[in-house]
Amino acid sequence: MTRGVAFVGLPPDDERRVVTAIEIMSRHKLLPMPWRSCAVTSADLVIVAPNNPAARPLLESAIQRTGPVTAVLVA
Repeated sequence: MTRGVAFVGLPPDDERRVVTAIEIMSRHKLLPMPWRSCAVTSADLVIVAPNNPAARPLLESAIQRTGPVTAVLVA
């Protein structure tokens, strides 16, 4: 079984960094199962940029604890 991660509103460089970190952790067995990039609708984890308008509905559903786990990437 694999888990899915999706990104909303992140700059391409940030998205690449997170994908690379997930790949490294998977390769070294630091994650209990493999992860893959996917669409928001099938994601187990959604990583969003807090100031992006497209992320607002995802943040609201996260606060209400509906939908996938949502993480906010703050740099």
